Amino acid sequence: MTMSDASARYLFPARVRAEVLAQHVALRELLQRTLEATTAGLQSRTASGGLEVLAGSARELRSRFGVHLQFEERALVPILGADELW
Repeated sequence: MTMSDASARYLFPARVRAEVLAQHVALRELLQRTLEATTAGLQSRTASGGLEVLAGSARELRSRFGVHLQFEERALVPILGADELW
């Protein structure tokens, strides 16, 4: 989820929590696919395009994790700083 700084300030704690947890699920799935591509490459089970698949997965993981961390900083930090309950 990509949000502007202004819209992140107005999210309720429960909504931020739900979004963070949903992002964690998506990141775990992407990490699993990346690990499987790595394992397959190490075991030489991949076709000629295996390295490209691995590289693409790794780039996507890096990008999406960066977006996730930015979201947490914009949305979570103000809530935690205000001592809100989850």
